[in-house]
Amino acid sequence: HAHRINNVSIEKISFQEFASAYAKSSVARKVSSFYIDTLARKLDILDASSHPELWGVREYTSKHIIAGVAVHFFSAQKISIHECPFIIPQWSVLHASAGLMERWFSESSKRGFRLMITPYMWQSHDPLTWKGLSDFKMHFGFTPHAYPPALGRFVRGRIY
Repeated sequence: HAHRINNVSIEKISFQEFASAYAKSSVARKVSSFYIDTLARKLDILDASSHPELWGVREYTSKHIIAGVAVHFFSAQKISIHECPFIIPQWSVLHASAGLMERWFSESSKRGFRLMITPYMWQSHDPLTWKGLSDFKMHFGFTPHAYPPALGRFVRGRIY
């Protein structure tokens, strides 16, 4: 079901709609399709019961998805993982990312989850252009931990 806030709703969406909106996002402009390709591979190899919920923020007038996130809920471990967040730059004034984070916190709490993990925290060796997302996440009280970076490869100046 959709959660309505002002002129947008947060709702579950299909991978096709998620990927289409992601392709228009500032994340896609910075890192190409690396994260969405990783998510697609997970959907291909994971059992359907382990698939993340794909949430999109839909703007009422245009019906466009303006932001989104994939959220895993692992009930047995009481852990939730947030991945592949994006926002369409021209819609950032609506604070859709904050709404998605609030929804994730609310859903995790309702389900009794004790640990929430959000990857992609900026580290000193990362490009400065990635720092804004980490600064945003820090407003929600996350404690950063350094882990090995995701493996990728550069082809013609883009990461894959």
